[in-house]
Amino acid sequence: MKDVCGALLAVTLWVSVASFRHHYRNNSELNTLLNDMETSHSHLARVYSIGKSVKETDLKVIQLSGPNVSIGTPHVKLVGNIHGNEPLGRELLLRLADYLISGYESGDDEAMAILDKMYVHILPTMNPDGFAEALEGECVNGPGRRNANEKDLNRDFPSHKYPSDTMDPVQPETAAIMEWMYKYPFVMSAAIHGGALVANYPYDVAKTKGSRAPEDHKTEDNDMFRAMAFNYAEEHGHMADSKECPDSNDQHKFDRGTTNGAAWYSFTGSMGDYNYDYHGCLELTLELSCCKYPGDHELEKHWNDNKKALLSFLKYSQQGVKGVIYNGTDEPVSKAAVSIYGRKQVHYSTENGEYWILLLPGKYWLEVEKFEKKIFRKITVPDSPFDNPLILNLDLATAAAEDYPQPSDFDPEQDNTGDFLMVGVDRKDAQEYEEIHEAMVNERKNMNEDERYDDETLPYPGDSRAADTYRLNSFICIICSIFSLLFCK
Repeated sequence: MKDVCGALLAVTLWVSVASFRHHYRNNSELNTLLNDMETSHSHLARVYSIGKSVKETDLKVIQLSGPNVSIGTPHVKLVGNIHGNEPLGRELLLRLADYLISGYESGDDEAMAILDKMYVHILPTMNPDGFAEALEGECVNGPGRRNANEKDLNRDFPSHKYPSDTMDPVQPETAAIMEWMYKYPFVMSAAIHGGALVANYPYDVAKTKGSRAPEDHKTEDNDMFRAMAFNYAEEHGHMADSKECPDSNDQHKFDRGTTNGAAWYSFTGSMGDYNYDYHGCLELTLELSCCKYPGDHELEKHWNDNKKALLSFLKYSQQGVKGVIYNGTDEPVSKAAVSIYGRKQVHYSTENGEYWILLLPGKYWLEVEKFEKKIFRKITVPDSPFDNPLILNLDLATAAAEDYPQPSDFDPEQDNTGDFLMVGVDRKDAQEYEEIHEAMVNERKNMNEDERYDDETLPYPGDSRAADTYRLNSFICIICSIFSLLFCK
């Protein structure tokens, strides 16, 4: 029986790998694949639309989570194909969805830990109309960057710093993202682009209005942004080691595969800036290939380069503090203002009373305000948050306000315990970021070798049999899983 069970597991894993073909799907094929994933794995996947493009293509999202997630589970989003001629994100995100689903079904520790601890919302394409016009192999320019109204979607979001620069009505795709963000309390996000190899973090907008000169423009969460960016670059196959792309005229030097947006080049209306300023969501802009539209024969290599980095990125959703705010008898409090003392960014509790704030390991003052009552709590964010996140639930009806933070809390010269707090500045230098990265990496489970498979056994790109193959292979996986549950104990 052990031999049979082992063979069934091998078949399940092989079928999962073989069911996913690395090739560019058209918009119809993409949405069909998402629907098939939901149908075959409805206990893990849910597909929904956030709106339509100019040409009425559904902007479909697949939401992944374990069947037993509960209140307090954070929401993370991943967005691909913002520029139509940069489609690598479409296929990487589809592959990630397939990997997490098949990993969960086969009992992979890492996939199960991720989906049991977060909601992962994946929008493979924000710009399907532009993609339909783009040409494979066009590495520098080429058609399809903009949407069907010839608007650059990553210049179309409202700017908090310079609102007069973004007063025009937003595009349908932009409006869909904005409405999406008001519906879900996303704590972090990644937007996938092409044309460079770097993890970019806010701000993108210039520090000085009208300035065209590259200049570092930091957010108050710059420490967290830099840690996330460094982690992605280090976990990537070679992003941290790379310099500018070979054919690039860009003279900007990246810091181990990372850059502040405005220090690279500044512009107004970016999606990353909007995420942060209007919703407190920390979004990285991930430029993942020197060629904007690499050939489909390169897709497996790009997946292997980015797989570990994407999985590690998702784990940052547990970094910081989270909890539920109540008001007596377990009644949740919505719209309570939650912030870190000394930082302007305010987060608001959900209708279930949930809140999340991403923070690096260290000590902070947490500030909660509602019903004309203000409460402070001194918190310590642990070094290994994924397996041991800091959870702080507060009952406003019974909680007593602690003393207000004092200047000595933030002055290292007056500190005798080594636990002084820092706010609004970089808390870690480059060397300490490496230590944080190492701690995050050490939490990872041992992963199997990258799956390899023979392309000749799979449907040809664009073959109409691809969807049927996915459905058949999913059915085989289900049968094998049921047999294993019944007889392989």
